[in-house]
Amino acid sequence: MTVSAPSGPLPPAARPCARPAPTDGFAIAALICAVVGLNIVAVVLGHVSLAVIGRTGGSGAVMAVIALVIGYLSLAAIALVALVAVGAIGWAVSLP
Repeated sequence: MTVSAPSGPLPPAARPCARPAPTDGFAIAALICAVVGLNIVAVVLGHVSLAVIGRTGGSGAVMAVIALVIGYLSLAAIALVALVAVGAIGWAVSLP
């Protein structure tokens, strides 16, 4: 008695699972840099990561976007603090 292989498509339980796309290393590095405070590096790596993910179809876009948001918000906060400090110094110097 021989057992023949079933013809037709395999049932769902017997189909091999597809491997998830690997997380982009630039996205991980961008998020780490954003958390540590290397804002400019995080922004650059975030943009590089999104370009690589778009080209290769990898995963990690959410991490890259989070790194970009943190990086840009941090840079905006630093710029705002610098403007306020310059204004305060200018105001203090102009006092009689």
